[in-house]
Amino acid sequence: MSEKLLEQLLHEMRDFKTEVTTRLDKLEQRMDGLEARMGGLEARMDGLEQRMDKQEWRMDGLETRLVNVEVAVNGLKEEHGLILRKLEERTAVTAATVARLAEDMNYLKGDVAGLIRRINDHDVDIRVIKKAVAN
Repeated sequence: MSEKLLEQLLHEMRDFKTEVTTRLDKLEQRMDGLEARMGGLEARMDGLEQRMDKQEWRMDGLETRLVNVEVAVNGLKEEHGLILRKLEERTAVTAATVARLAEDMNYLKGDVAGLIRRINDHDVDIRVIKKAVAN
């Protein structure tokens, strides 16, 4: 009986060993599958990191361009302010010149009116002289 019991135990142990071995093989296969998937995930992560690096590089480029635009805009603001001040100065000078020319025209109008009166007076004198000479 003990030999039969030993054989039965041995047989059960072999069956158990086979079952454990089968399960271990399946577990190894699953582990290999997981390792392959992890390798794929690592590759995807590397790709994402590279894309993020490119995006960071692009953002740095955009920031640099934005700073350059801000500097250019500030320069244009200064330039336009200077141009505006110069135009205001020229407008003031032009306005003063126009006022002076208006005054000069008023004096000239007065002089022309005086000359016309004198010419008219001379015309009268000439007519009087012509009448006197003709008589």
